[in-house]
Amino acid sequence: MAADDVRFPSIDALRAFEAAARLGTFERAADELAVTASAVSKRVANLEELLGTPLLLRGPKALSLSAAGKEYLEQVRAALGLLAAVPLHRRAAQRMQRLRVRATPTFARQILVPQLEGFTTAHPQVELEVVLSIPFLDSHGQASAADVEVRTGDAQALPEHTEHLMHDVVMPMAAPALLQRHAPLRGPADLQALPLLRTPLEPWAPWFQAAGLPWPEPSQGP
Repeated sequence: MAADDVRFPSIDALRAFEAAARLGTFERAADELAVTASAVSKRVANLEELLGTPLLLRGPKALSLSAAGKEYLEQVRAALGLLAAVPLHRRAAQRMQRLRVRATPTFARQILVPQLEGFTTAHPQVELEVVLSIPFLDSHGQASAADVEVRTGDAQALPEHTEHLMHDVVMPMAAPALLQRHAPLRGPADLQALPLLRTPLEPWAPWFQAAGLPWPEPSQGP
């Protein structure tokens, strides 16, 4: 058989499938593998895409195996058993779990970095890798694979298996020199007379809506 005819799945994908099939939910598999339920679900989905067939049937409360999944599970267990029996795979260094976390620079600097020492002490078997993300660029296909991703956005528009961490308070800010050249601001509607800075990372339209202003996204300005 030519090498091009063989499709090799990742070990992480095989372990995710085996654990999810054995334990019945992505959440239980995630606890065992020390990753997120979203990461387990994504690994299984990638495996199914590679093989071109569904392996797990997603029920409202639990997972079940498809016909192809039952057959494949036995083969995967046998392959994982052979790999686990290799002496070099049992070294202490190989038992380290890597957890890759993607977050924006501000969240990583202010929230994650101060907690690194405590996390390392509590979980010495986990090798933590923090990857910085640029929200606007990453949303256009620049994102790298990660086990956990911290992002901002509308909770209803976020992917499945998302956990809400905090509410972000957004308010308009102005330079004192700008305010001196304009009348005092008494309410949100007074912003209509001011030049508004524009950025795709933080559009104005959601803030306008929350403030009760029927204004479109600004089309002019720096």
